[in-house]
Amino acid sequence: MRFYLLGLGSNIDPASNLNKAMQLLQQQLQVLDCSPVIDTAAVGSCFNAAFKNQLILAACPLSPEHLKQQLLQMEERLGREPKTPERQFHDRPIDIDILAYADEPEPCLQTELSESYYQTALQRWQPQLALRSV
Repeated sequence: MRFYLLGLGSNIDPASNLNKAMQLLQQQLQVLDCSPVIDTAAVGSCFNAAFKNQLILAACPLSPEHLKQQLLQMEERLGREPKTPERQFHDRPIDIDILAYADEPEPCLQTELSESYYQTALQRWQPQLALRSV
């Protein structure tokens, strides 16, 4: 079993789309815990609305490559355009990224995250609660 730290983001109907993404993730993975949802200002002129972001700690037997394919399918199912270089500049109903993976949950939770909004989500989270149930 592998453990994954996933990052979720949405700026199109974010409350609804984060909830829908969580439901899909729970069908495919063992969701162990999730951070609080944080509000994030949109950076750049290409976005029309602020984002909501969240971190998820999950367990899954899939390889990172196979899980990434599943996540791309989930994104498209929730209305995100297929993967192209331009899509990074468009508003999005959902974005689901693999931020870290390991054979144990602790290394995932100790990963240095490059995005400030994920750093904030990690700081506000009580992830040790998830580790007790593993």
